[in-house]
Amino acid sequence: MKKKLFLLLALLFFLVACSSNSNNDNNTNNNNENNTENNENQTAENEENDAPESLESEVLFSYDHENSGDYDIQSIGTDANGTAITFTGKEDIDRKTDYYTYFIDQNDNVIEGLELAEDEEQDRRCTDLSVSPNGDYLVYNCHDDGIAFSVYDMHEEETIHQMEEPDDYIRDIHGITNDKIVYYDIENDDYETELVAYDAEADDTTSYVLDDLIDLDDDSSFDRMILSDDGKYILINAYTALYLIDVEDKSAEEITNVEEQTDEYDADIFIYDEKMSPDAKYVYYKISENDSDPVYGQFFFHNLDTDEVTAFGELDYQYVRGFDVNGNVLLEGDDELTLYNIESEETRIIPEVEVGTYTGYFTLSHNGEYLIYTDKDSNDDDTYTQNLIRVSLGDISSYEMTELEAQEETVKEEPDQAEITLTEENFDEEDILVKLWEDSTDFMFPTEFPDKVERKTNQYSGDEDDRRFSQTIYMESDSARDNEVNFTAQLQSSSGRCVGFDDLDQVDTIDGDDYYFYDYRNKDVEAAVSVDDECYSFEAEEHSEDDMLEMAQSLKPIDEPFHDISLDGLKFPTQFPSEKPRAASPRVISYNDGEKVDFLMNYYGDRDDRNDNDIKMEFEIRTHEPTSFRNRDNEESVDIDGFDESYFSEDHMTLTMYDGTHYYVIKLDINNDMLQAYGSDQVEETFIEIGNSLK
Repeated sequence: MKKKLFLLLALLFFLVACSSNSNNDNNTNNNNENNTENNENQTAENEENDAPESLESEVLFSYDHENSGDYDIQSIGTDANGTAITFTGKEDIDRKTDYYTYFIDQNDNVIEGLELAEDEEQDRRCTDLSVSPNGDYLVYNCHDDGIAFSVYDMHEEETIHQMEEPDDYIRDIHGITNDKIVYYDIENDDYETELVAYDAEADDTTSYVLDDLIDLDDDSSFDRMILSDDGKYILINAYTALYLIDVEDKSAEEITNVEEQTDEYDADIFIYDEKMSPDAKYVYYKISENDSDPVYGQFFFHNLDTDEVTAFGELDYQYVRGFDVNGNVLLEGDDELTLYNIESEETRIIPEVEVGTYTGYFTLSHNGEYLIYTDKDSNDDDTYTQNLIRVSLGDISSYEMTELEAQEETVKEEPDQAEITLTEENFDEEDILVKLWEDSTDFMFPTEFPDKVERKTNQYSGDEDDRRFSQTIYMESDSARDNEVNFTAQLQSSSGRCVGFDDLDQVDTIDGDDYYFYDYRNKDVEAAVSVDDECYSFEAEEHSEDDMLEMAQSLKPIDEPFHDISLDGLKFPTQFPSEKPRAASPRVISYNDGEKVDFLMNYYGDRDDRNDNDIKMEFEIRTHEPTSFRNRDNEESVDIDGFDESYFSEDHMTLTMYDGTHYYVIKLDINNDMLQAYGSDQVEETFIEIGNSLK
């Protein structure tokens, strides 16, 4: 550990002392004249410049290395006061990457996590290091036999508790509270995400089944979970919705969702970059299409106490780094850092800290008093020194003010009419779906697998310029984790890259084709290969690198589709709630090698042809009964020509019909505001009219 600041101050003190002793030899008149002149100059300078005092900084940790890319510091975590800190060192030399985890205690001692491991010979890094907000406790996982995680007392400098490995695999550890309660999540026997609060003091657990607290689709999953400093609230990103969990009440409040944006823009839109203030008063998030050139993207600052939301269509910063308890948000620009206060809407420039080539991971302490970040020195001998730096921010109110580099959201007007207009149109849906199915012969598919294959499900989707061919391969296995492989084939994006490959490590090149692999350490593994302009990827659990790459290397073209599909006798709609509809986003799902086949299609106008009154329509044809059929509350039986049974649900905006052979589902993207404007009767009549148009 290096304390460059303290050494520098000591040197300055020594020089000043020497200078003072030398000046004692001068005559008194000269001293008085010099002192008077210095005082006058200092007074004038203070009057002219109302600048803040110089910020104090110190180097907490440094590492010397030869080349600039050999070593970096990542993943900085801190307690409320900016004293107890965790971070990860990444060393990448000759394509061999090693990670080292560290923590810093309140006495600025830097300790590698492996020093806490019971096995002195262990070389696998410790993971899941997280300090409590008061800095008293550290939770960590050094992968000791039979131990899920341990709790370390930062003052006593000893491990005070170890939790035995539970029956269920712990996927992520999310943090530890001041009361030594550790939060982690598991997947239970029902394949549900379960949040667990483990009280290390009482050796007791409290569980929260998130599927019971949150109403989500079957295929939904959860991203990050963020704890408030008092341990009472947890922010959860479910990708399409953001929730605040009240731990004491065991309740969940939805903060926002992407339903309105998804309906309006007919695109895959998700929630990203969520941040929560330490007191759970403020939340930041970004809602955007999952695309390099999104059709929609907005930035939101949300006051949870007042439910006041400030939305920006543009936020001209590289990163939103986080909050302090005073409502300040740390914003990282191209060359400077600023603090934006949610309440006062004032933006101030942090002086003396520049954003440069090697700076990164800017982290604001929860109390707002410290800034912690990484930077790199270029030395005279052409070597480098990576530093972890802590800066005391002092009086923020004295910082220079500036304008927030942002543009507020443009509010979209409500529909200008209270009437739904249907357009009659006929499409060649059969040709579109058959063409999608047959286009699978343009791609290769895997032919070798780690175990005997029991069955496959094929799911093909996308318009002609954006096809996606997926397979789920089910194999014989005693474990539910390693019996399934998900395979996807698609073309490169418009930017000429394979989406998702950036997260993987290139491990081989064979005949000019690059092969990739990554082990996520939570039993999830991915492999991929890029062949010409085609991207092939594999996702699985508990399979080795050799298994995954063997599948990737077994890709072969197919001369014909895996089996025939029949659309004989199927009906399609001819009335649509859009002025210039088109049939788009076709999807064919073949279950159990063609035992059952579903067909799906969306109807909506092109972006350039849409008006504010167009309503997106989703259409499904299923060979098996939907789980919701005749099993929904507030569902109304309606009469549709040519169908044995039909049910309308206003809550879900769906019409489900059965003709004795197939199930048909019509869904309209009508939100509550539109329902209020159009009225329930007109909405139901619209569904019935569309249902009667099926031919």
